[in-house]
Amino acid sequence: MVILTLVRWAMLPIGVAILLLTWGSLLHSVRTGENAFRHVHGMSNWEYRARHPEAGAAFDRAMTAVSRRNTQSILAAFDFGRCVR
Repeated sequence: MVILTLVRWAMLPIGVAILLLTWGSLLHSVRTGENAFRHVHGMSNWEYRARHPEAGAAFDRAMTAVSRRNTQSILAAFDFGRCVR
C-alpha cells in the first residue's frame, strides 16, 4: 500500500517532476555520496516543500494516506504493552 500511495502521489504533475529529476540523479549519489535531491534542486527536500507549498501539501496527503492504511496493522503486530513511560 505504501508503494501505491507514493505512485499515486508521483502521478500528480508535482510529484512526477520531483521524483523523475531526483531518481535521475541516483548514479550521481552513488558515485559521490551527495544527496540526489539536493544535487538536483539545490536544497533539501524539506526546504523544497517549504518553498513550494503545493508540493508540500501533495506529499503530506500521500504520507497521511500511508499512515492511515498502516496504523491498524502496526498496532495489531506489535506488543506495545511492554513499553513504559
